[in-house]
Amino acid sequence: MPNYVTEPSRRTEISSKVDVLVAGGGMAGTVAAVSAARAGAKVLLVERYGFLGGMATAGLVDTIPPVARGVGLEVERRMREAGAIGTERAFWASWDPETIKKVCLDLAEEAGLDMLLHTLVVGVLGKGRKPTGIVVENKSGRRAILAKVIIDATGDGDVASKAGAPYVFGDEKGKTLPMTLMFNLRNVDKSRAKKYLNPSIKDFLRTAIEQKEVDWSIGLGQYDGQPGVCAAPMVHEDEVTIWGGTIEGLNGVATEDLTKAERLARRHASILLSVLRRHAPGFEKATLATTASQVGVRESRRILGEYYMTLQDAAEGKKFDDRVGYVEYGKWKYWVPYRMLVPKKVDSMLVAGRCISAERELMFRAGLREIPASMVTGQAAGTAAALCARFGTSPRRLSVPKLQEELAGQAAVPA
Repeated sequence: MPNYVTEPSRRTEISSKVDVLVAGGGMAGTVAAVSAARAGAKVLLVERYGFLGGMATAGLVDTIPPVARGVGLEVERRMREAGAIGTERAFWASWDPETIKKVCLDLAEEAGLDMLLHTLVVGVLGKGRKPTGIVVENKSGRRAILAKVIIDATGDGDVASKAGAPYVFGDEKGKTLPMTLMFNLRNVDKSRAKKYLNPSIKDFLRTAIEQKEVDWSIGLGQYDGQPGVCAAPMVHEDEVTIWGGTIEGLNGVATEDLTKAERLARRHASILLSVLRRHAPGFEKATLATTASQVGVRESRRILGEYYMTLQDAAEGKKFDDRVGYVEYGKWKYWVPYRMLVPKKVDSMLVAGRCISAERELMFRAGLREIPASMVTGQAAGTAAALCARFGTSPRRLSVPKLQEELAGQAAVPA
């Protein structure tokens, strides 16, 4: 018996035709869609959840490094005006995820773009190098959307890889950074818990494990700079965010592995909470306020573009002729070239966020995968896509000086 079935052919309704289609409503995709709409394009943003913000909302990744400029700075300003930025350290500040959802939605609606929430991209239309649109599925069924330019802001490069763009995955052996489930606690006495908030609460858990008080099977310590089990103060007076440990050896784009990670991490969240309540000062009355909607995937596909940026490029402060963004991440300050947003072998497509063409060490050591940098590449990709639609050209042939001029006018790049 064959291990496959043959599906019947079918005709798929074209539900819309747009200038720019953005797949993924995380911070990169939201900023890309807003930037494209502000530049005059007809934009449709497709997102699998019922809200925007991606890892900042669905993933509860809300200890966010400083934002430097562009739409990202506008997001930060609105968060401050709403009183939704709390504890601030030299390297990060805590942001309230519910307010991020509202700010992203407000920006999208003010820009006049269209959205399809609760929608998955399941296919790419078009033959050869030039995709003409995507196929989506949602509760309304299966539909096609045609677009002049597509932006893949899925984080995992789902759309670009479906279109045939080449990519790399993890390190030279295919190993990726670990996954982590974030969750938030309330009713924490932060005045008493202060000394245990950032860098670590892992000692309490380690003792409980050694004494066979709990059964634990997730990494505790740091892994390539990732914090392991850790806690940090959040916006509200009694609120703390928790890194639930590092889940290693699983594939962030394999559904079976994601399912395993979710089952493991969610079971361990309650174990960790019980340990903290019994042993950690200030956590005696802690309650689980919310868990992330999904386990956090730090690394998967990186789409190979017309330029592959390295950590050395950033260290040297290389000032690319086609620079379209500037990232500031602690000691790291570097330019982003436009070519890294343009996938090889595919026209009419750009990438933004965690799936761009860069060396993995640049992504996680110099912050290129972080939320502020993702907003930088999102703004460049969205603006470029709108100009491509306006001038009837492909991303590969777009006038970079024109794009740079447009971005300078948006205060997206330093003078």
